[in-house]
Amino acid sequence: MEETNKQNTKNNTGKGHRKRNRHRSNKKPIATIAYIDTEFNAFDYYGQNGGSQEIIQIGAVVVRDGKQLDGFNTFCALKKGHVISKRTVKLTGIKESDLKGAPAFPEALEALNTFFDRFGPEHIFAYGSEDRIQMLNTARQYNIDRDELRYAENIEDNMKTVSTMLKLKRKSNLTLSVKDLCEICEVNADRPHDAYNDAIYLAECTEIIKRGKFDPERVEGLLDRKNWMSNYRMSRRIKECRESVILTDEELAPVRAMIAVLQENGDYPDYQLQALFDDLLMITGRIPGIDNN
Repeated sequence: MEETNKQNTKNNTGKGHRKRNRHRSNKKPIATIAYIDTEFNAFDYYGQNGGSQEIIQIGAVVVRDGKQLDGFNTFCALKKGHVISKRTVKLTGIKESDLKGAPAFPEALEALNTFFDRFGPEHIFAYGSEDRIQMLNTARQYNIDRDELRYAENIEDNMKTVSTMLKLKRKSNLTLSVKDLCEICEVNADRPHDAYNDAIYLAECTEIIKRGKFDPERVEGLLDRKNWMSNYRMSRRIKECRESVILTDEELAPVRAMIAVLQENGDYPDYQLQALFDDLLMITGRIPGIDNN
């Protein structure tokens, strides 16, 4: 009897052991994903800085199972003799003083590679294709070895994946920005156009979309609004004003008040009112989309 009990115990243990092994072999390891964003020094005019745009900030985060493991953030010094463009300062808020003491792009890239080496991400996603292009363009300016580009060359376009996950029902030439993704996913994007923050926003939004935790009606509403704005701007009679009509802020005040009343009454959506005011700004020679007050 004792020998039989031992044999049964051995058999039961063996069966349980085989079951556990089968369970382990079928379980897929959780992937480590990286999200990256960059800011670059864009032209004010063609030929500025010798005709070369360059990376001035790199931000990245590493995520596993929806949880951020670590982050990377660095400015990159301008090449000798280059200046930061007014366009870049206005868009990103990055000034030349922010870049003083920052590593040159080759050193920043080496630090990024070391960061990725720690985690070995299976995929590295950027918002679109432009980040990869600018990383490689900047690398060419410094004649960086191909081996140092082992991660940069493999940056993937996240919007291709996100568009599929959002199940967009219409063919459209409209593109969604990181800010648009934050609106869809109800993520508070309080400081856009910062590479590190945008990498975090991209990671948070993508993980939300992957889990289907978003309202499809928000997607359709956003596309409707962007499509309306696009059509509005394409069909406007005033394309550009070569000679500005001189109107003071005091003269514009009644127009602002009228728009505020329409906005408060809810007669028109905010985006229609903004488009209307953009036209007024264009008439006065100002830049539409910059002055939204």
